[in-house]
Amino acid sequence: MPQNLDRTTIETPTDDLPPTVIQRLMHLERCLFWRGELQRADLIDEFGINPIQAAKDFRAYMERYPGNMEYNKSRRRYLPSPSFKPQLIEPKTLDEFANMASPLVPVAKWPLPNRRATSQVLQAMVSAVRERQKIEVQYQSMTGEKPTWRWLSPHAFASDGERWQPSFSGCFFVDARQQ
Repeated sequence: MPQNLDRTTIETPTDDLPPTVIQRLMHLERCLFWRGELQRADLIDEFGINPIQAAKDFRAYMERYPGNMEYNKSRRRYLPSPSFKPQLIEPKTLDEFANMASPLVPVAKWPLPNRRATSQVLQAMVSAVRERQKIEVQYQSMTGEKPTWRWLSPHAFASDGERWQPSFSGCFFVDARQQ
């Protein structure tokens, strides 16, 4: 196999496998990487395959990537070896991890609120930043039942590429009724 870091141009040892098998091997590797363990039931439950097919998939992975995982008899599961390196996946964000159920690492997912600001609200925010003023906003906590009124001091805006958010100096909140 050529030594090339660009995975899109190298031939992988999975070229001879059907796409469904490659998907299962990738899932197997995700379990090793994110959960730190793997059982046949992980493939059986995720893909609805029988135990014999799961055993074949495990064998195919171990033959193609020897030393990447080892069986722990006392825990009755496969664990990543100390020299484990992903060969099929390139984990870059926690999004992959968040989709892998794990009783040891709870993950809470919240739907993004549907927020639409009017042009008047946006103008008031920009003006407050420019003129270094406080603005009074109605704040709804993710855990609270009722919104509260608060005074905030916005000082900048930031984007994650999908949405814009104001940034607040010192992140302090003062209830408007107390001022």
